[in-house]
Parts: sequence; structure tokens; C-alpha cells
Amino acid sequence: MPGRIEDYAMVGDLQTAALVGSDGSVDWLCFPRFDSPACFAALLGSDSNGRWRLAPHEERGGEILSRFTLSEGERVPFVLTWSPSYGERPVAIDGLQAVDDTERFWLDWAGSIGYDGRFQDAVYRSLLTLKGLTYEPGGIVAAATTSLPETLGGSRNWDYRYCWLRDSIFTLGALIGAGLHEEARAWQQ
Repeated sequence: MPGRIEDYAMVGDLQTAALVGSDGSVDWLCFPRFDSPACFAALLGSDSNGRWRLAPHEERGGEILSRFTLSEGERVPFVLTWSPSYGERPVAIDGLQAVDDTERFWLDWAGSIGYDGRFQDAVYRSLLTLKGLTYEPGGIVAAATTSLPETLGGSRNWDYRYCWLRDSIFTLGALIGAGLHEEARAWQQ
């Protein structure tokens, strides 16, 4: 059963974003773009809504399982990718190199943040989240999720995967306030 929304981390590639639970389960992901239909949606209900999870084996009905053994210190990458079924197979990705490249990208990007005031850790984390919600071809989405109720049992549901002008202006203000002028300029083009 999915956890509380605050127990999730967001992982993104500037095309889409996944919400990953504290147990390592991808419980929300629209692939290949933010505005695509959800291929994993356990966040909205139960495991039967779809999830991608790598974890020690537990006995459960309806799962596709694979077993393998790792030795201490061994690293085995898993890559989740997407391509249309009618198209060419995607180019194989070196998972370990992708992790290194991703880490370098985010460290370089965070290194350009020019904020050193109060609550620095919280400000950095917020700016990283805002960057993760950037749709690189153009736009800043308001949230990685779609159609979640404003309150449990409430009738007000909004699709936040799209670029709302008001939210984009707030985001641009935060980026400029943190010295990320190039980031803000890039969004305007």
C-alpha cells in the first residue's frame, strides 16, 4: 500500500518525474513526458495500480519477479526506459555511467546557486525540486502528479502537470532570487 505523499522523493530527467517511496517503489510515473498517461500509479490506490520496485523478495499474487544474487560491494544497474512499441528499440544505456552523469549534472547545477542566506539547506532542496519540475523543451510544470484531490475525499482535482503561468512566474522569481539568472532566461526563450 502506498505511503503518505510526504514520504516520497521525486526523481526526474527534465522530461518527466517519478515519485519514489521510501521502500524504493516507483509509485507514480508518466512516461515519456510529464503530460503522458501514468504507467505507474500505485500512489493513487494500491500496488495493483502499477509500480516498479526493486526489493528483497516477499510472497505476493500478480507480481512479475526475478531473482538474482549480489555479492558484497557488487553494483548491478537497472535501467527503466521507454519507447513506442512500433519504433526502434532504444539504445542501451550504461546504468552506472548514467548514475555518474546524473550526479555530475545535478552537482554542477546546484553549484551555480548563489544563495547563502537563512535556511540554506531548505532553499537548495526547494530549488532542486523546482529544477526537477522543469520540462526542458520549454515550461515549468506545477507538480509531477495529476488529478490528486486537493483534500482527501474532496471534489477539487487539478491536473498540475502543465505549465501554469502564475506558478511559472513564482518559480522564475525564486530562480532569479537565488542568482540563477541564466536558468530564468532559458525559460523565456
